[in-house]
Amino acid sequence: MSVAFEDIAACEYVIRILMGKPDLVVIDVKTQYTISKITSRDARLDVLAEITAVDSKNKPVNIEIQRRDTVDHAKRTRFYGSMIDSEYLQKGKTYSELPDVYIFYISETDIWRSGKTTYEVYTRFGMDS
Repeated sequence: MSVAFEDIAACEYVIRILMGKPDLVVIDVKTQYTISKITSRDARLDVLAEITAVDSKNKPVNIEIQRRDTVDHAKRTRFYGSMIDSEYLQKGKTYSELPDVYIFYISETDIWRSGKTTYEVYTRFGMDS
């Protein structure tokens, strides 16, 4: 998948389908992107893309593909999201400048064990709705 998603057009095609937004444009893609911190664990993201749509600012999209079922999926996703946030909030910026992040977690197994093939999880902090 990493090799396929290096192609911006292929990555854009998949993200458009996942998000249901045919007008979005992928402006940058990094595969196997490592975010390193001195005092904490590194995060190696399968795909980190930056998108833009006609009516919005640039936003990061993370696509993670997990084949193992021995991972704590919820905490892994939470950690990766926080690492992405730390990359996008530069010194001197305010928290209101932190962009929304879209994370797509694709797994071979039913990670929540509730008999569904897809789950939508929305987390919004400090915002109405």
